[in-house]
Amino acid sequence: MDAVPIPDLVERVKQAKANRWRAYPVKSNRASQLGHPCLRRLVYLRLHWDKQLPPSPEMFFVFDAGKTIENEAIEELRAAGFEILEQQVALEIKRYNITGHLDFTISDDGRHRYPCDVKSMHPHHAEKMQTLDDLVNSGKPWLMSYPAQILLYMHMKKSRWGMLYIKNKATHVPHPIWVQMDDTAKQYVKELFEKAKQVNSYVRRRKLPDPIEPNDAICGYCEFRHICLPDTEFGKGVDLEIDIESAVALVERYLELKELVKEMSEARKAVEQLLGDRERIRVGDYIIEMKRYRRKAYTVPEGEVKRMKIIPLK
Repeated sequence: MDAVPIPDLVERVKQAKANRWRAYPVKSNRASQLGHPCLRRLVYLRLHWDKQLPPSPEMFFVFDAGKTIENEAIEELRAAGFEILEQQVALEIKRYNITGHLDFTISDDGRHRYPCDVKSMHPHHAEKMQTLDDLVNSGKPWLMSYPAQILLYMHMKKSRWGMLYIKNKATHVPHPIWVQMDDTAKQYVKELFEKAKQVNSYVRRRKLPDPIEPNDAICGYCEFRHICLPDTEFGKGVDLEIDIESAVALVERYLELKELVKEMSEARKAVEQLLGDRERIRVGDYIIEMKRYRRKAYTVPEGEVKRMKIIPLK
């Protein structure tokens, strides 16, 4: 079989997207970031913006898809008879040096305007995230940032109501979360102001706050993990008779095999779908059989459970 004409096509597309990325100075507290649970990261963004790691090549596709979905949301809302106003308007709270860009405001009667921010979301999260509390308690730093962003926009626009217009990435079906500026929301906005004051104070003194307790869900996605996380090669108390080069090779091989296991699991599910309720089918030169049996229930004895996660620093 002849080789394909352009074997590196995908890599070239990825590289073209990655080449567009630039890190720019961050001179204010962005409304889209203030809800992040790590104060140290917020200060890093202001003081050491030029040291952040670039997003993975795959993330650039996610970013572009987000812009496409925002335009899609605007068009479908207009088609439904809503008025779209103040697109990408710049907002600011000078006292706390907070800035942001509101996606748009929406009106149904020409008089009442509601700040609206569009978010695309993985199907798993889109189904679970029904309220602001769900987002705040999600444990995912990017989801935890959404409530702060819309509430700050609502404060800046002096609006009692606002909306997060959630779009399922798989189906593109919208799921709005209406947000009210009640007493609980007002208290949260005050806490965001205090956080902004802390960031501003650290920036003026050119100091960093203490790091948070290591958290895979937060630290693993942080663009400053390569300079914030401990720079030791191994944990305290570890004694390994192995050189660093061999250790790195071992970790990289583990990650390769982990991906293969994931791929195998996905392929198995696809093959099982081919079978459906049948016990045997022929696929080309292969016979696929499915045998079913009942498993006896048993109790897992109590004991220590270990869970390992490897966080890449580059």
